[in-house]
Amino acid sequence: MEKNIIKRIMEYFSDEDDLDPTFVRLVRNILVVIIVATFALLIMFYWVDQKSVIRSFMVYLAIGLIIELFTLYSVQRGNLLLAKLLIPIVLLAVTAVISLIVNGLRNAAIVAFPITIIVGSILLKDRARIINVLVLGVVAFIAVKDLRGEIPSAPANI
Repeated sequence: MEKNIIKRIMEYFSDEDDLDPTFVRLVRNILVVIIVATFALLIMFYWVDQKSVIRSFMVYLAIGLIIELFTLYSVQRGNLLLAKLLIPIVLLAVTAVISLIVNGLRNAAIVAFPITIIVGSILLKDRARIINVLVLGVVAFIAVKDLRGEIPSAPANI
């Protein structure tokens, strides 16, 4: 029964464009841009003061980078399904965690939510509604926690 569910999920998210070389190149280029941006953020946070908040950002970014690199390897081997599912979810998770650690909706990471919607729409096409609903739910969750004062605010110099 579990294999049947996994097979249905794979069939739902697979598309005829998965075999198109142009779409494969597009997915690979999106992954490379995301990996370069994540790596640049890691380098930037490394050069900032080594405070505990910055270290936790680096941990989540490093985990995201490892998943992104694994996904790029998977795309190079011809499996686009992993990239189509994992990349929007990883972007959403890393952005949500960083926003929940400090500053909530005032965090600069909040800019990545529209990027997550765009990347999810490019990769999943008609099935991107799932990512859009997840993004709206996460933003609403962060907003509620931020309005309740449950997310700490950091000084401007961090």
